[in-house]
Amino acid sequence: MISQKEQMLSGNYYYANDEELVRERDCAKSLTFEFNYTRPNEKVVAVGNPCKVIRKI
Repeated sequence: MISQKEQMLSGNYYYANDEELVRERDCAKSLTFEFNYTRPNEKVVAVGNPCKVIRKI
């Protein structure tokens, strides 16, 4: 059986409240919040050396 994430990525209809998708969406929201509220001196984004939060997303 194909997972809801695979359904979504292939462009087919999928159940958005699937446990895996909800978990990944919540994680992305938390990481986005963490990035948006990072102190300016912590945002060291250079070519080839992206911020560790961005790598997680």
